[in-house]
Amino acid sequence: ALEHHDQETMLSIDTFWLISSGIFIFFMQLGFTMFEAGSVRAKNRMNILLKNLLDSCVGAVMYYFFGFSLQYGGTGSFIGASAELLALSDIENSELSVASTPYAFWFFHFVFAVTTSSIVSG
Repeated sequence: ALEHHDQETMLSIDTFWLISSGIFIFFMQLGFTMFEAGSVRAKNRMNILLKNLLDSCVGAVMYYFFGFSLQYGGTGSFIGASAELLALSDIENSELSVASTPYAFWFFHFVFAVTTSSIVSG
């Protein structure tokens, strides 16, 4: 019983760590937005803010539907793409749910993908 309790505690700690780290990484997105907005003229500031907002929104949708499947899809013929993780359809039963909750794992990797797209496009 104690071993089961320890596993639940470790799962909770891992999940908390992934979500809190993901939030801090997502704050980097805000920092890059402010940096880019301060680096352009006032007339272009709104364009930069909208670009970074759209980076986050479009990045979330694309990573949800395709990115996670390409990244962790397993033994597909192209980069690991498989239908089992397309749009997170079978994430609960995948082997990714061992270390933490699978949605916390997805969130952590999503914020890295979105922040990376902001760095590249800035």
